[in-house]
Amino acid sequence: MNILYCGDRNTCTGILLSVLSLLNHSEEELHIFIFTLSYRDFTAISPVFAARLEKLIQEKSRGSSVRLFNCTSLFEKELPSSNLDTRFTPSCMLRLYADLIEDLPERLLYLDYDVVCRGPFGDFYHQNLEGTEYVGVADYYGQWFYGHKYGAGHKYINSGVLLMNMEEIRRSGLFAKCRELCRTQKLFLPDQHALNKAASSVKVAHRRFNDQRRSHDDTVFRHYSTTFRFFPYIRTVTVKPWDTERMHSILKDYSIDKYTQTLQKEINSMQTIPVFFTIDDNYVPWLAVALRSIMDNSSKDYNYHLIILHQGLKEENIKRLDSMSEGNFKVEVLPMKEKFEGIESDFIGNKLRADYFTLTIYFRLFIADMFPQYDRGIYLDSDIVVPGDLSKLYEKDLEGNYIAACPDYSIQEVPPLMDYVKEAVGVDSNLDYINSGVLLMDLAKLRELKFGTRFLEVLNKYHFDCIAPDQDYINALCKGKILYLGEEWDAMPNNTKPDLENPQIIHYNLFEKPWCYDNIRYENYFWHYAEKSGFLEEIREFKSNYSEQQKASDAASMKLLVERGAMIAASEGATFKKIFNEGKERRL
Repeated sequence: MNILYCGDRNTCTGILLSVLSLLNHSEEELHIFIFTLSYRDFTAISPVFAARLEKLIQEKSRGSSVRLFNCTSLFEKELPSSNLDTRFTPSCMLRLYADLIEDLPERLLYLDYDVVCRGPFGDFYHQNLEGTEYVGVADYYGQWFYGHKYGAGHKYINSGVLLMNMEEIRRSGLFAKCRELCRTQKLFLPDQHALNKAASSVKVAHRRFNDQRRSHDDTVFRHYSTTFRFFPYIRTVTVKPWDTERMHSILKDYSIDKYTQTLQKEINSMQTIPVFFTIDDNYVPWLAVALRSIMDNSSKDYNYHLIILHQGLKEENIKRLDSMSEGNFKVEVLPMKEKFEGIESDFIGNKLRADYFTLTIYFRLFIADMFPQYDRGIYLDSDIVVPGDLSKLYEKDLEGNYIAACPDYSIQEVPPLMDYVKEAVGVDSNLDYINSGVLLMDLAKLRELKFGTRFLEVLNKYHFDCIAPDQDYINALCKGKILYLGEEWDAMPNNTKPDLENPQIIHYNLFEKPWCYDNIRYENYFWHYAEKSGFLEEIREFKSNYSEQQKASDAASMKLLVERGAMIAASEGATFKKIFNEGKERRL
């Protein structure tokens, strides 16, 4: 069965509850279509929500699906200009654009996000639609107030539940007529009035398929729309089904409590962004700066699980990091060894326990296995600052790719490193070689592909000489399945390029650290958050004590890195490029 919802981010809870109720009353596959938009203060539903919803419904029926359509451009092209300032949100009118979207099924059951299913609806869905634009139920109040003005068989139809015949709607031009009405006439209930006024062939269904005032024993769809109360005075009452307290106190309705626990669990899961770091004691101050910047700038629409894996942190530092938790930001400091040993896979778990100290440098390659409760996550190096909204990275549509990251622009002006990338790693261009300090990962897909196992197989077999071990393995194994992000998501100090105007994540990569050197690009961002980190004095002391010997060591290390890159690129030994190009190994 094909179900259509329309809404912005604020409607996610309602859509989820409505879908949960459908699952309870249907054995058929459900194909959910969601129209969304970003307009003015309204934000589009993210692909993350759609993916999580699809996973949920596929637990019951593997063939079910969810498709998300961002209709912003369609909406802006045909603005309902006479009705943009009504009490109804723009997303209410999105169903009127369904005829403009290709690949939609001919039969669509539209439901408002405050509609809950209370009984089997297969007979209603599969009824004969020949010659009918849509099937709906008379509006409880509107049939008296508006019935004499509009057609639809002398019944004024409520638009919260509509079984739509898209073939007939396209033939009659119904939705095009409705959009024109919304553009040229001021309407109190824009899309609903337009649908009633423009329709020419409507079938009126029984009240039980859109019960708007109260539930009955035979109710199939309960629509929790605004109702009137007349005692002790005339007033309107609006109670939404996800507001359990008001459902109980005002409506005395306990009928959907069975969904509440699942609803809350799923919403918490969908609204939690896991962000992973790994550090030792030396990096605690810089991580504190990164955490402070994330907390100051990330959307409060999400909860954030900031997971810090460590190797032998001092108890004092653990407590200081733990104390940074606030509001919807939970900081959790975990021993890396404990998480490695907790991996359930016999192959990975045994190998990691045997080679723990060797394999900790590859930590981010095992995040999917270490945290099976998460389907998507962000990994960040600790030498970063986040002046942007981290949730916008999390919401990126991976478009079927396994990870998203930025090209490593730090090697652009270093020819030996560009040769290394092409000749050793086997990445065609330096702009295709990603930096692994900022990663958005499809953890569910990486688990499905057994990424950790695949990495260990290649590592144990070839023991490649690398200059950036985990980064090189990610580039080699995930080649062709990487979404490339804009430079603003991994902005690095680079004296050959102008500063980005609006960096979202700044990465003080390699030796370009403002806590070591003066006049580092983007250093003002770092010091702004350092002042609020609780570690400012330690950071200032570290910089004042950074010696000329240490600076000389940095320069020598950079020189050695470049030399090793050139040597590996020219070597006759096994390289990523050779083993993959010769077909000896497969990528993910």
